[in-house]
Amino acid sequence: MRKSAISALASVCMLMLVFNAAGSVHASVEVDYEDSGSGVDWSYADKEMPDGSTAMDLLNATCNSVAFDWLEWGAFVYGINGHEANWELDSTWYKFTYQHSGGQPIESDVFLSNYVLQDGDTIGMWWQPVG
Repeated sequence: MRKSAISALASVCMLMLVFNAAGSVHASVEVDYEDSGSGVDWSYADKEMPDGSTAMDLLNATCNSVAFDWLEWGAFVYGINGHEANWELDSTWYKFTYQHSGGQPIESDVFLSNYVLQDGDTIGMWWQPVG
């Protein structure tokens, strides 16, 4: 009797794991502040996110603060964890890249709020001086 109860419990646990994993993606975010002069080089976080989550959702879920403006095409991020870029003052900005599991980083052609995460993605935010 005890063996069948343990087997039933194991089956329930497996089903819970399967249903918990369904409908979610695992993604990471890497933020590079190296050239910002702040003394902080980078931060990194992993997060399980619901299906349909965007790179902006991931950034908001893993960072202490995200400063952005809503533009016609989506959210334009100019500050992460207090490290703010300023295009008008010093020609700096955050470049957004994504990297599928095992692939090379790709410069995005959409805003963070428009990029839907895929399982295994790594989102990169790179503080960039121009010039």
